[in-house]
Amino acid sequence: MVRATDQSLETLNYRLELESAYEPWLECVEELKLAGLGQDAAERAVSKAYGWTYSAYWRGEQAEVIPALESMQESLLVLQGLGLTEAELAALLKTFPEALACHPEDQLQKNLTRLREEYKLNGKVLVKALARQPRILGYTFSCEGDCAGECHKCWARF
Repeated sequence: MVRATDQSLETLNYRLELESAYEPWLECVEELKLAGLGQDAAERAVSKAYGWTYSAYWRGEQAEVIPALESMQESLLVLQGLGLTEAELAALLKTFPEALACHPEDQLQKNLTRLREEYKLNGKVLVKALARQPRILGYTFSCEGDCAGECHKCWARF
C-alpha cells in the first residue's frame, strides 16, 4: 500500500491497470462525476475510499480493494438522500471519501439513525453536523470513556 497522500494519479492509474481494478475504479469515478465531482476530486475520492492511497481512517484495514460500483452507488444514495446540495456532497467527500466504501446499511444508515435518535439531529441540523464532522458517518466504536485506542472510529469524539 502506498503511504504518500500526494501520489500522482498517473502512477495510480498505472498500478490499477496492472490489477483487475481498473474498470471498476473508472466506473466509480464516472459515477462520482455524475454526482457533481470533478475528474480529479472523483479520482482522489475513489482512491482514498478503497485504500489505493493512504487513509488514516482505514489504517491498513482496507488496502487496494477493488471498488464495488453497486455498493458505492448505495452509499452515495444514502448521502444524497440527506438533502445535501451538490457542493455540500462534494465537500463531504473531499473531507471523508471513505464514506463511499462504508457499508450503506450496517454503517451509514446505522450512524444516521443514531444521530437522529440519540442526538436528535434532523434536517438541516444533521446536514450541518455532517459538514463539520463528516467522519461521524464512519464511526463504528464507542469506548464510553474507557479508551481502547480506536479513537479514529470512536463516538466519544462526537
